[in-house]
Amino acid sequence: MSGRPHWLYTPPVTNHTPAPPAADMDPAEHADSDPAPGSLPGSAVYPGPNRDEHSGPGRIDAFVRRALACIAGLGLVVGFFLNWQQSTEINLESYTGLELALKGRTAIWAIPAVGGILIALGAWGRRPALLGSMLIGLALLLVGTWQTLTYLAQTIGPGLWITAGAAIVALLGGIPWQRMFRNARSD
Repeated sequence: MSGRPHWLYTPPVTNHTPAPPAADMDPAEHADSDPAPGSLPGSAVYPGPNRDEHSGPGRIDAFVRRALACIAGLGLVVGFFLNWQQSTEINLESYTGLELALKGRTAIWAIPAVGGILIALGAWGRRPALLGSMLIGLALLLVGTWQTLTYLAQTIGPGLWITAGAAIVALLGGIPWQRMFRNARSD
């Protein structure tokens, strides 16, 4: 596989007929498992890594992804009740997520709801936990970034915006784009 990630591996095309499933195998036992790419559960078309969450390395991956989804969900629920805004010399009040939600910021109620959804997805299975964690994490990061940038846009001057933009341009200029794309094409 020459150092490429296993999920980029394309199984070879063969004229092999899949082996019939074992007679003693209960299909319900393997309903939540991940078959190897390009094969059906119980077939011998692709001799790739064992992705069955009930045994082997796939079991550890499934456990970790489900546990991380549950931990993230629990963190969202607990964080909702902790301080979101600390009191400072300028602002003498501190607020929890619950207090902000009760004061009319109704969108904040989504935080514990999404946390509960993540906990449920983690308990449900590896695939729902994987997809739900990615979508919810990305959505929360985008909304949080938007809220932070909106707040900053109201409070900082053009000098800091130009400095931040120049930092981003410098970062983009320092990334070896050509080498990355050349290596991607040669693989």
